[in-house]
Amino acid sequence: ESISFYAISPPLIPEKAFDLQVARNSGYFNMPPIGPMYLCASIDTLGLEGVDTTVLDLNNLLLRNANTSSDFHYDSWTEALNLHEERGRQLVFLVSYMFGTTKECYINTVNYLRARYPRCLIVTGGVQATFDKDEILTSGHADIASLHEGELQIQFLALLLTKLASESDLNSFLESKQGLEPPGGLCFKLNNDIIESGVPTQPVEFDWDISKFYDQILIGDYNKYGGIGPFSKFVESLTGRRHKYSTILTKRGCRANCAFCTVRTFNGKGLRFRSINSVKSEIDYLYKKGITYIDFLDDDLLNNEKHMIQLFNEISVKFPDLVWTTGNGLIGVAITEKLMEAMSNSGLKAFKIGVESGNSQVIKNIRKPTTLWRLLEKSELIRKYPHIFFSANFIVGFPEETFSQMMDSFIFARRLASDWASFYVCQPLKGTDL
Repeated sequence: ESISFYAISPPLIPEKAFDLQVARNSGYFNMPPIGPMYLCASIDTLGLEGVDTTVLDLNNLLLRNANTSSDFHYDSWTEALNLHEERGRQLVFLVSYMFGTTKECYINTVNYLRARYPRCLIVTGGVQATFDKDEILTSGHADIASLHEGELQIQFLALLLTKLASESDLNSFLESKQGLEPPGGLCFKLNNDIIESGVPTQPVEFDWDISKFYDQILIGDYNKYGGIGPFSKFVESLTGRRHKYSTILTKRGCRANCAFCTVRTFNGKGLRFRSINSVKSEIDYLYKKGITYIDFLDDDLLNNEKHMIQLFNEISVKFPDLVWTTGNGLIGVAITEKLMEAMSNSGLKAFKIGVESGNSQVIKNIRKPTTLWRLLEKSELIRKYPHIFFSANFIVGFPEETFSQMMDSFIFARRLASDWASFYVCQPLKGTDL
């Protein structure tokens, strides 16, 4: 058999919450499916004969149909899943399940696949899938769960299925697979037990070329149907035009170990950097496609000041009219004068920092790597660049946090004098210490 891998990003908005007018006003996020793109790129690096990879972004399809169809119906996202079946072709669906808020969309997607393609193999992965693996496998919403960063597990499955497809009988297959040991982090249900292949191997090096998948998803059209993040409308109004946009990931992981965050428990300790040439090459590819707005997805963008200054300086020279933002909160105390200058010169228009609390005891309790007095110093530095929009994130309602401690956050937000302050209610996520 030949094997076709389809990496699928389900819709983000459940049907009951979907508002057609909001969609037509570009009010929903329309983010490129970077995770599925990296999964497919990891398979491609193996060079397996008879194996092909495709990325399907059902969220983008839903938003596109909402904006272009006069006879729109919500279930139109299923159109992309009506694939041409061929005899002797194994279908493997890698379905992303990142957040609990998308559970309904995830279940609807896998149920449709199961009914449409009874012989398919369904593999799920992502943050929510990692911490909800037992429920997913017990309910039959996936055949296999790939935990944490999934590229090594998916590569193993591709190799295993290729060997299975090439052998004429079971004994030959069992002999041929000797030496092909599964990495940690693969889970499946056997009888009534959940079997796991061991602790996931960390770290995963991910400096792969995902360029061809930008063509598959038609990245140049994403800005027509939604936004890239919290700063989409701001950048549009600031520059006076609607930019074609994309996202870029320069590294994985975070130096911090905050009690409320899943990054450390999902990505593991430490950080892995892509080379500057690799990042620059990806931006160049997108730039030639008309992309002039980038949002950096890194959870710790400013880690390794020298490395990042070099990247920003090269961006400023090679892509002088590129603009960029970062919707993920920066570690504020990591900002320096040299970094601010390099970021400003390279087209930074807006960013967030994660403050979380204006009370020192709460900051200590949640293990946030910051101090309030240093953040006040950094805010003075940031205000030297008034053309850059500066937003601060706060969380209220941590366990045992008092009302007066919450008010400390409000008071500190006023002292910080950022352009905007966002307050969120604490949500204890699975996989975190909270």
